[in-house]
Amino acid sequence: MVDVNGKWALITGAARGIGCNLILHARKAENCAKVLEEVKALGAEAYAVGAEFSNLVQVEKACRNRCAREEISPQAISTG
Repeated sequence: MVDVNGKWALITGAARGIGCNLILHARKAENCAKVLEEVKALGAEAYAVGAEFSNLVQVEKACRNRCAREEISPQAISTG
């Protein structure tokens, strides 16, 4: 997994809002509750998924329920 701690993300179109929805991930979705609440309070649409990231079966199962509806697939997720 790529360590993004302390790194920056560029959000384009920020004058009109962040322009994207967020998928928050942790081994257990409930561990994202505080961040999920904060993100939603800022007006972004977000949801949390739980899966052991090193286990592709778990990631696919977690994403299948929601990502398919959002036009995102586990194969589109990249760490490079």
